[in-house]
Amino acid sequence: PMSDVPPPRPPIHLLTAPPIGVQAWSEVARRLAHHGHAPAPVDLFDAHHAGLIREEGTAGLIAHLAERCAGTVVVAHGHAVPIALHLAARVSLHGLVLANGPVQALDPVTRTLSAVAAAVPVVARTLARPSLARPILASSAALRRLVVNPYVMDRDMVVRVTESWTADRDRRVATARWLAELPALVGTAPMPEGPTLLVWGDEDVLYPAHVADLTTGAGVEVSHVRVPGGRHLHPIERPWELADAIHDHLGRAADHDTDVAI
Repeated sequence: PMSDVPPPRPPIHLLTAPPIGVQAWSEVARRLAHHGHAPAPVDLFDAHHAGLIREEGTAGLIAHLAERCAGTVVVAHGHAVPIALHLAARVSLHGLVLANGPVQALDPVTRTLSAVAAAVPVVARTLARPSLARPILASSAALRRLVVNPYVMDRDMVVRVTESWTADRDRRVATARWLAELPALVGTAPMPEGPTLLVWGDEDVLYPAHVADLTTGAGVEVSHVRVPGGRHLHPIERPWELADAIHDHLGRAADHDTDVAI
């Protein structure tokens, strides 16, 4: 006899990358857990992942994540988007969600920093030191431009969301190598082919709404939820909108699968 007990929900792996770290997911994860999901924020620069990046580059990181993420939901924000696109091409995912990041091209600022990291890695490592990175990122020209309310990105928040990749030398070395390889990672990332949800802040100065529009038009299984007025860091500033969109999307997919099975 068929059981009325629904199958367990797959983990939702949450990925983001510098200038934002894993702590940026705290409120999104809380909201997803409220909806009954199993959120799993992934620190891409913890001791293990940083070691992989230092020794094997982003290719090693992706190979490791592929084993971990197969059959799960992957949510990627910002510069983790190309990592998620490579994962989706490599293994079968239960779901893919992308939020405001590079799909085919890097923003000019990150492209310049990547060129510096490739040419002079020691400069990138030095800039990633907390004593330099945090004042720069807390300035009105940096992370505050990526939120609607600049007070959201106060000094305490900047410290919290940058801790994972600035904490020690090993992480900063890994960050410099990741940054140097980022243009190639973006350039070789395929467009999404399977079911994909885009949750896009439509006033992002780094990756504007047209990036989502072009990506949506790339595949029949790509859908787009707008975050009206949302800027690049809407997962921090308006976490419930991203979490609710993920929950609704996965619910519709589950209903569709049930209809097909019947």
